[in-house]
Amino acid sequence: MRATAVATPVPVKIAAMQFGARALAVDATHLYWVNRLGAALMRVGKAAGMTPVMVSAATVPTSLALDDLFVYWLDLDGVHRLTKSGGTAALIVKPSTFPTYYGTAPMTAIAVDAAFLYVGVSDDLIGGVYRTAKDGSTTPTLLTKGVGLSTELLAVDEWAFAWNYALPTLPQPSFGLWPKSGSNGYGAAAPNIPKPFTLRTPSAFFFAQTNDYSASTLGLHSVSECGGKARTLRPFTSTEKQANCVAADSSYVYWSDGSSIRRAPY
Repeated sequence: MRATAVATPVPVKIAAMQFGARALAVDATHLYWVNRLGAALMRVGKAAGMTPVMVSAATVPTSLALDDLFVYWLDLDGVHRLTKSGGTAALIVKPSTFPTYYGTAPMTAIAVDAAFLYVGVSDDLIGGVYRTAKDGSTTPTLLTKGVGLSTELLAVDEWAFAWNYALPTLPQPSFGLWPKSGSNGYGAAAPNIPKPFTLRTPSAFFFAQTNDYSASTLGLHSVSECGGKARTLRPFTSTEKQANCVAADSSYVYWSDGSSIRRAPY
């Protein structure tokens, strides 16, 4: 008997008119993102049909992270933190935290775990991934450094952190894993995995292949924190392949296609 092909689930639009959406993050009840064109931190309930609301004004927000109590985002003037229940945002890490010969090194990505805030810094001299207290009160500790390292995206689990980085010797950004202890790390899955990527579970990092390096690899993938071959969870259709940020929970993958934020099971 011939097997019946399983169709790719049709995505559901959960937020429209979000032309500058970047850096999705999801918790148990809401999906958060930063809108660079709208200069705002946004969120919407995870159920379809909910209305997006602005959580806080911003300037040019670029990166986002969540823990149980707070939402963190990176803006031109540094890392901000705000309770999920609202209130006044606090500026907890300033650019002057990372002085260089040329002035200050740009912070380019953030992530959080139960105990620390992680900051990606792009600079030929001091570029790398740093760790500090979640309120920014301690001097950042360098966990890994690379010549010409350009940390664009960052995710953290219980054991390791992962980042999307660029080196002069590589033709495009690559994906690396590094233990939180700061000991030697390694590339995950294969070199030259393009952004974006995200973290879902304590043992797997998710990433989205969203360009035309290979049509067979367009889609959502996962890779173990121990490295190895990536696993395809959901292919992208021709209209979905322009995803510019991605998040995932135990049931759904969320992504921005440049104008709307969509959700689909995998």
